[in-house]
Amino acid sequence: MPVKALIATVEARPPDIVESDVVLLTVQNMKCGGCSGAVKRMLLKDPSIEKAAVNLLTGTAVIEIKKGAIREETISRALATLTAKGFPTSIRQPSDADVNLLVESRLTSDAQEKWVEN
Repeated sequence: MPVKALIATVEARPPDIVESDVVLLTVQNMKCGGCSGAVKRMLLKDPSIEKAAVNLLTGTAVIEIKKGAIREETISRALATLTAKGFPTSIRQPSDADVNLLVESRLTSDAQEKWVEN
């Protein structure tokens, strides 16, 4: 399935409970690898977030919300947590370049998991 079609499918789902959902965030004030690592750890502390990838250079984070979680509550918690800790965060509307970033982060995450498993 083409990436744009996949994103359209996710956006067309009812907003309450999702099977799996990927959300792109803009994260401000990350200055170093320690900051991006802290952001990732904070995101992964949320029991409704399955995976998280943070990119220091682009100032973005990609989160995958667990199956059955309530999307709006999960996103609100993530935004509030990071903002309260000094990393003002907002939802980023994906552009074509962001779609590539989503795919790249997902592929990288999957590759890392396979590497760890072996």
